Amino acid sequence: MRTVRRGLLEAAVLYTLGMLVAALGAAGWTLADNGSFRWRFGVLLVVSGTLLTLTGGGLQMSRFATKEIRVLLGASPERETATGSQVLTSFGVFLLVAVPLIATGMTLTA
Repeated sequence: MRTVRRGLLEAAVLYTLGMLVAALGAAGWTLADNGSFRWRFGVLLVVSGTLLTLTGGGLQMSRFATKEIRVLLGASPERETATGSQVLTSFGVFLLVAVPLIATGMTLTA
């Protein structure tokens, strides 16, 4: 049950970050060239969902990439788990993050 909660929390964080990045991109795009924020937000949601699908969630920083930062900050090393620091597999990222982002984006562009 704990792993399920951690996976859903990770999916919620990734979904929220995808929405935030798309919103910031759409705001910048709208400021640079007057037009519909809603349509541009939808397009960028589809693009971010597609990017997550193609990379399989590989845009997240691995434990090896954050090792030096943790040492500089005086933090202890990350705990070893069976799947590493992230709970969701690439299929989980696709199913719980990319598909909702793409569906939301397609709804906004229609």
